[in-house]
Amino acid sequence: MTEAEWLAAVAIGRKRGLADEDVGPRPVPGARVQHDSGSSPSMQPSPASSAQAGPSATKSDLASTPQGTSGRQGPRGEPVRPLRIRSGGGLRASMQRLAGSADPASRRQLRGRGVVLEGGAGDDRAHLPTSQDWKHHTLAQTRARHGAAGVLQENRRGSPIMELSCLLAEAVQHGLRTLAFCMTRKVCELVTAYVREILQHTAPGLEESIAVYRAGYSPQERREVEQALHDGRLMAVAATNALELGVDIGSLDLTLHLGFPGSVASLWQQAGRAGRREQPSMSILIGWESPLDQYFMAQPARLFGRPIEHATIDPAQPMVLEAHAVCAAAELPLVLTPDLDLACFSTALRPVCENLKASGLLGRHPGSAADHSMLHYTGQFSNPAAKISLRAIDPERFAIVNEAAGGTVLEEIEESKAFFEVYDGAVYMYQGRTYLCVKLDLDARVAIVRPADVKYYTAVSDMTEVQVQGGMPSFPAPPAATPPPLDPGVDAKPEEAVHLLSTSATCAPATITMRFLGFKRVWRGSGVVFDRVELFLPDMRFSTDATYIRLPHIVRLSLRDAGQGFRESVHAAAHAVLSVLPLFIMCGSNDVATECDNPYDTRYKPERLLIYDKHPGGIGLCAAAAGLFGQILIRALQLVEACECTSDIGCPCCVQHVSCSQYNTVLSKPGGVLVLQTLIKWEEERAAQTRQLELAREEGA
Repeated sequence: MTEAEWLAAVAIGRKRGLADEDVGPRPVPGARVQHDSGSSPSMQPSPASSAQAGPSATKSDLASTPQGTSGRQGPRGEPVRPLRIRSGGGLRASMQRLAGSADPASRRQLRGRGVVLEGGAGDDRAHLPTSQDWKHHTLAQTRARHGAAGVLQENRRGSPIMELSCLLAEAVQHGLRTLAFCMTRKVCELVTAYVREILQHTAPGLEESIAVYRAGYSPQERREVEQALHDGRLMAVAATNALELGVDIGSLDLTLHLGFPGSVASLWQQAGRAGRREQPSMSILIGWESPLDQYFMAQPARLFGRPIEHATIDPAQPMVLEAHAVCAAAELPLVLTPDLDLACFSTALRPVCENLKASGLLGRHPGSAADHSMLHYTGQFSNPAAKISLRAIDPERFAIVNEAAGGTVLEEIEESKAFFEVYDGAVYMYQGRTYLCVKLDLDARVAIVRPADVKYYTAVSDMTEVQVQGGMPSFPAPPAATPPPLDPGVDAKPEEAVHLLSTSATCAPATITMRFLGFKRVWRGSGVVFDRVELFLPDMRFSTDATYIRLPHIVRLSLRDAGQGFRESVHAAAHAVLSVLPLFIMCGSNDVATECDNPYDTRYKPERLLIYDKHPGGIGLCAAAAGLFGQILIRALQLVEACECTSDIGCPCCVQHVSCSQYNTVLSKPGGVLVLQTLIKWEEERAAQTRQLELAREEGA
C-alpha cells in the first residue's frame, strides 16, 4: 500500500466511523518488508530511501512498516532480515478485518461463536461478543455435552433415591399406608432419613411415622415394626426384600419399588403387598439408570408380559447341605445309603457328614452297622434349626453396639458384609438415624458406635481379585433345547431372535479376595465426594463358583487395530454380560458380580470374561449361566449396540454398572462392542468346526 492508497483508505474509514489506526499503519516510503512463516520478519530501508526518510522516519514508524516485497539486499550487500509485523488496532480491529473479508460461511461461523455482524453485505463491521454472549455460548456447549448420553442440563435426571423419598413423603402426608422396597440396606436407611427431613419441614409430627425393615435387626425389632404397620401406628416402611415373603402386615394402599428387583416373581410378590381384600391400590416402579431398568422403562409391556421365573439353587452346595444335614439328623438319624438319604441329598452328603463329624455335630448312631452308615445329632443345642439363619448363608457375624445406650446391641451383621458397613470413621445408619463408628474390634467381632448428627454418608473403596482354582467344562445346552425368547410372553421381532450358541464357557471353583483400600465421605442429597480416607483392614477371602470364557488372541489383535484399550474394552463387555444376566437367571446385583478393572492396577490379568457367585460356596447361579453363556453374549451385544449414547465410556444404560466396585473408571464402549462381536464370531466358528469333526467321525465309524 502506497501513502496515497493509505490516505484514501483513511477517508473511507472515517465515513464508516473507523479510527485512522484501524485502517493500518501509515507507510514509510522506500521501506521493504519480508515475511517468513518460520521466523520473525525484519525490515531494512534501501540505501536511497534511507536518506530520503531522514529525520521523519522515526523508530516507531519503522516498527510499523507495512508488508512489501522481498529479495533485495541491505546497504552492505547482506540479505534483508525478515520482520513479522503485528497488526495495529488491537483485537477489536482484527475481528473487524476478519469480518470484512469473511464469506457467508465464515460469517455464519462467527455468529455461532457469539460474534454479531452488523449490516448487510456492504457493512462488514463486527462487534466482539459481550460477557452475556459468551455466557450463553458456554452454557449451550455445556448443555450439549452434559452426561455420557448427551442429556441437556434442564432434562438431567436427579437421584432416583430422592425421587423415591419425595414420593414416599407425599404418600405419608396423604395418609396412604405405603411400603417402599429398596435393593440394599443402606438405601433403606438413606430413604428413611430423607423422608424424615422432608416431613420435618412440610408436615411436622409425621416424621416418626416411617421406619426401616431389613435383615440385621433382631427378631423382636422386626416384629415390632410389623405390628406397628399392621395397627396403623406406622404409615410407611422402607424395606428390603426381607418384607417380601412370610409376613402379615395387613392391607396397604401403595407400594414403591426402587429398581427392578431382579426377577418378575419378586416384583409381583412385592406389589401384591398392597390392595388386599379387593381394595384399590397402586404400585410404582422407579427405574435406576441401569440397562435392565431402562430397558423395561422404555418397553413396559415386555416386563408385564414375562412369566414367573424358576428359582436356581444348588442343593449340593456345601454350606447349605451342612445346615440341612444337621437339622435332619436332629429329627431322625441320617442313613448314608443310596436308597435312603443319599438319594434325597445327593452323593455330596457323604463328605459333608465327614466334616460335621469332625466338628462334633454328628456322631455314629448306637444302632449303626459296622460301616457307620447311620449318624445322629450330637451338638449342644436341642433345636439346631433355631440357630440357623434363613436370611443369610454366612454363619459368622459382627455385633454393632451403641455406647451411648449402655452397650445395647443394635444389630448383628454378616462377616462378609461387615467391612462395607462398619470401620473406624464409618457412618452407620439405624432406623434412619446416623451413628459414627468409633472402634472396630476384629478379635471380638464388635463395632462400637455412638449417635452423631452428620449430613454425609461413607462408602468403601475396595479391590477384588478372582483366582480360578481349576475348572471343568460346562455342559452345553442340548441341541433340541429352545432358548428363552427375547421377552417371554411377548412376540419378539425376527431380527431380535437369539439363536443357540454352544460356547467354551467353563464353570470352576474360585477364590475371591477382597481388599479394602479406603472410604470416601459423600454429602447426602447431592452425592458429592468431599473427603477420602485410607483403611487398613484385613483382606476378606471366600470360596465360591465362577463361570468364565477365555478370550482368543484375535480379540486383542482386533482391539489393537481399532485403537482401543484391552482392559477398558474387556471391562465394558463384562458389565454388559452382567447387566443382561437377570434376563436368563433369577438373580440380582447382590448375587453375581464380575471382574472390575482398577485404574492403578498394572499386574497381569487373565484374558477372559468372568462372572462369579457372591455367596460363599456358591448357590448354583454360575453353573446355570455356563450353559447359557452363548445366548448371554448375544443379548449383551444387542444391549450395547441399541444404546444411543455417544460417549466412549458409555452410560448407565449400556456398559456402566451401578455395582461396579471401581466406579466405572476403566471403560470403552466401542471396545466392548468389538470384544463381544469378535468373541461371538470366534465361538460360532469353533462350534461349526466341532460339528464338522463330529460328522466326519460319525461317517468314518
